[in-house]
Amino acid sequence: HAGQPDLLVGRDGGEAFGSTSVTVTGDAALPVVLDVSPVGSTSALFSEVVVDLSEPMLASTIGPSTVALTDPSGTTASATASLSSDLEQLTLSLPSAQDAGAGVWTLALGSNVRDEAGNRLDGTWSGASGAFSIDFGAVTDSAPDVTGCAVSPATFRPDGDPGSGVAAESTAITGSATAQPAWWELEITDEDGDLVYLWRTAAGSAAAALTWDGRDQDGRVVENGSYVVALTALDDHWNAGVVCEGDVSVDNRVHPPE
Repeated sequence: HAGQPDLLVGRDGGEAFGSTSVTVTGDAALPVVLDVSPVGSTSALFSEVVVDLSEPMLASTIGPSTVALTDPSGTTASATASLSSDLEQLTLSLPSAQDAGAGVWTLALGSNVRDEAGNRLDGTWSGASGAFSIDFGAVTDSAPDVTGCAVSPATFRPDGDPGSGVAAESTAITGSATAQPAWWELEITDEDGDLVYLWRTAAGSAAAALTWDGRDQDGRVVENGSYVVALTALDDHWNAGVVCEGDVSVDNRVHPPE
């Protein structure tokens, strides 16, 4: 990601400390779809479809050729696409309220959708560019429940100095579900309940083995403190089963002086 991060260097005791700012150019992170509303099995009335994205998007790549909502009859719905002021939320507005339960609706975003840096959409959370598609409305809810999970180590230090235990660069999240899901979803929230990091990966079995490196959605190391880890099993339509949660703490030793 591009930006101007601060580099902090110091001793544990605080007797020596220094900092500097560096400019980073270039952004190779592919944007992904974080959330869609409505989603999954639902019979609610809706007049818009809201898509949350991980990066500010390039407005010129959003249009009828790259974004489509298909109704239960297979017809492309008449919808107006718009981006939020921060360019990270796409809204498809319909001329009137629609019944999601009337059939299967399909939202599709083409791989030509790009972020402001020109990176193409990663529609499959695979690390490669590709289209995104999801059905909602009168779809089957087959999401299994997560029956248990563990976070180890419970405290870690993502400071670039490899180690084990508290000195580890990342924490491992393991879990199991009542059946193999389509996706594993890992969500990290802070003490205020705000989303810090979200990741999905295609499931290969009913057992999950994921990691978190202590960074937020933009790739920045998070502040020291306690975080909640939520592991969820999703089906193909992003229906969610029972969630398993655990706690983890980030404890870096170098802090800016007061």
